[in-house]
Amino acid sequence: MKPSVEQQGSLSVKAMTYFIIGILLVLGGAVFVVKYQADNRIVTIKIISEDGADKIYQAKQKAIKGRNFTTLDNTQVTLGESDRVEMVNQ
Repeated sequence: MKPSVEQQGSLSVKAMTYFIIGILLVLGGAVFVVKYQADNRIVTIKIISEDGADKIYQAKQKAIKGRNFTTLDNTQVTLGESDRVEMVNQ
């Protein structure tokens, strides 16, 4: 018995649906991995104070929130208004 035209069409629609779902899952996974890597990148932060003294810290990118950050050894750092900051990605 030959499949009808409707059955052949629905098989094609099913295949296309699975293909699109597969592409979306792969893209979603890729976005997750890239975001995870970017958030966990270690950044070297050099803070130069008003009097010229400098301190160097390391923190994960996701731990930097405005003028506050948490270092790798769990030290909470808050920057002053006159502090200058230099950041280097590793």
